[in-house]
Amino acid sequence: MSIRILCLNILLLAATCYPTAIPQIILPYLARYAGKKSNVIYLCICNILYIVLCLISLLVLQGTLSIKEPNSVWWYVVAIGSGGGLILLEIIVGKFVMFLRGKETRGISINNSWQNANAPIFVCTITLAIFEEINFRMMWNEVTIMQIGLPVYVFVIMSAAFYAVNHLYYGFETFLQKLVTGIILAFFYVFSGEAIIIPILVHVFQNLIILIWGRSKEGE
Repeated sequence: MSIRILCLNILLLAATCYPTAIPQIILPYLARYAGKKSNVIYLCICNILYIVLCLISLLVLQGTLSIKEPNSVWWYVVAIGSGGGLILLEIIVGKFVMFLRGKETRGISINNSWQNANAPIFVCTITLAIFEEINFRMMWNEVTIMQIGLPVYVFVIMSAAFYAVNHLYYGFETFLQKLVTGIILAFFYVFSGEAIIIPILVHVFQNLIILIWGRSKEGE
C-alpha cells in the first residue's frame, strides 16, 4: 500500500469516527430555540452528515465496498430476534453501572425523546441506524482489515468504541451500553460473512422496539 492510500484511509477513519460531534454541540441550542422540533432537526442533521460521509467513503474506497449475502439464512432469524436481546443487555449493563456507583434503581425508564417520538423521528431513527452500521461496520471493516491490514479484533474494538463515543453525550452509562452493543454488532457482521444487512436488521429492530415502547410509556 502506498503512503498516499494509507494516509487517505487514516483520514477517512478520522473523518468518520465522530459524525455526531457537531449535532451534539448544537443540540442545546436546538432545544432552546426549536422546542419540540429539536429532536427531529438533530436527527435530520445526523442523517445528512452520515449520508455525506458514506458518499465520501465510496469515493475514497473506489468500489471496494460490496454488499454480501449472509453465509446462512439463519442469520436473518438471529438478526430479527436479537433486537430485543440487545435492549435487555443494555438494561443489564446500565443497572450494573448504577450498582457500582451505589445508586439504587427502580424499574426501567425511557428517554423523553423516545417517549415523544412522532413519525419523522421514527423515520430518522431507522435511517440513522442503517447509516451507522454502514459507517462503523462495513466501511470500518474495509479500511481497518482489508486496506490497512489490522487484525479482526482491532476492528471489533475500534468500531464499537467509536460507535459508543457518538453516544457519550447522553452519559457514561449510555457510552458503556453502546460499547457492548457495538461489539455484538461487529461480531454479527464478521461471523455472518460480512453481510451488512445482518447488523442493520438487528439495529433497526432494536430501535423499533424502543420507539414503540417509548410511545406506550407516553400514555402512562
